[in-house]
Amino acid sequence: MASNKPRITKLPDEGGEQRCRRLEGRVAVVTGAAGGIGTAITRRCLQEGAVVIAVDRPVAKLKTSLASMLSWPCLHLVACDVTSKRELTQLVSRTIKAHRRINVLFNNAGVNGNGDELLSMTTEEWERVMAVNLTATFHLSQLVSRHMVSHGNGVIVNTTSQLSTVAVKNNANYLTSKGALLQFTRAAALELAPFGVRVNALAPGVTETPMNAAGRSNPNWVTRRLEHIPLGRFGSPDEIAAAAIFLASDDASYVTGASLVVDGGYTIL
Repeated sequence: MASNKPRITKLPDEGGEQRCRRLEGRVAVVTGAAGGIGTAITRRCLQEGAVVIAVDRPVAKLKTSLASMLSWPCLHLVACDVTSKRELTQLVSRTIKAHRRINVLFNNAGVNGNGDELLSMTTEEWERVMAVNLTATFHLSQLVSRHMVSHGNGVIVNTTSQLSTVAVKNNANYLTSKGALLQFTRAAALELAPFGVRVNALAPGVTETPMNAAGRSNPNWVTRRLEHIPLGRFGSPDEIAAAAIFLASDDASYVTGASLVVDGGYTIL
């Protein structure tokens, strides 16, 4: 079994020398910025030269998660409930008013299901997951893409999951939300391509984030998961963020409607 330690080269510290500037001068909105992957995407965007609108709630959570980046003048924290179309509309209008543009949108906010069986899942639990994982992405993508279309360019990256294409038990709402989000990505890419807007999906596997910290503290849970990952380890948020930046950058200028799976090989078994 391979080592469970990540094998990614460490990036420069916040405020240190920049390795790349692929997002220089661009404005990027990152939802779910206080989570593990969202925090890593925010950091990488800053290092790549972007102005970053980091979105989550409450602000105190953002300040804690992004504490090492708060001195960066290009970072702006915004508390927003992504399930509120009114708040999303305000987010977009205020960002455009302040920065005149939105070049990149990372629809990264997401929630897990409660692990309920299909036969006992409540409508409230179903709708809770759909509201964050799917409907919020639709609303924000629609608002932002209208702006992007008017400028003839832009990039949207939707965080799906390795579970957008494979199934596990007791997670019907989460699986459905991520599978539908993958299809939404393809539909949006098809409709927006003539206007110069690219839309892609980023599909992480099991990643070492606070969301699964409880599971990773259980040796049995870890053993079961690693049995299905050919690389024999979990991913790091920085590895997922690196893929996200690729999709957002001009390095992926001919990529749209795609799903970039970053799961250590889980979905090839």
